[in-house]
Amino acid sequence: MTPRGTARSSLIASAIDLIAVRGVNAVGVDAIADQAGTTKRTLYLHFPGKDALVAEALTVRSAGWHDQLTAAVSARAADPEGQLLAVFDLLSESASTPDYRGCMFVNAAADLPDPGHPARPIASLHKRRLLDFITMRTAALGVRDPGALARQLKVLMEGAVATALVDPGPQPALDARAAAVVLLAAARENSSAPVTKETS
Repeated sequence: MTPRGTARSSLIASAIDLIAVRGVNAVGVDAIADQAGTTKRTLYLHFPGKDALVAEALTVRSAGWHDQLTAAVSARAADPEGQLLAVFDLLSESASTPDYRGCMFVNAAADLPDPGHPARPIASLHKRRLLDFITMRTAALGVRDPGALARQLKVLMEGAVATALVDPGPQPALDARAAAVVLLAAARENSSAPVTKETS
């Protein structure tokens, strides 16, 4: 039996693992408690119900995911453009693994159509943090509209993740990376072009 002091963290870790593989709706509290080496009664001592546990699991996973992403791209490139392109390299590698399941947060949102579910804002916040991560780097490029470029790059990243879920393998991310290179080059070119004033 899991010691009381570690029961909460074990339940969260088990929920993350099971939800990532099976989805939110297919995982019950019995399965989570069993994998955590505890009991359903203990689960309810720490969480008022499954919804709260799912929300906490996504919160913890999101924090870890963003920390891992920042460390991974920083290890691959020192410049902002290199770090942005490194995201696509990481996606291609992830999509090449046999246990690839796409984005846990998109999958959770799809499983939870009720916008009032406590896990829904967690999924939305995760995506906003991703956009912030991208925008911080597009802003460092000195382009004319870093916000628009960041949104476009995010669409490419999200599209690669979703496409690879249906068509497994690295190609979607590689194609998205090639498109990102074109976007980045166009943004630099537009930023260096002189601004012409309209005359009446």
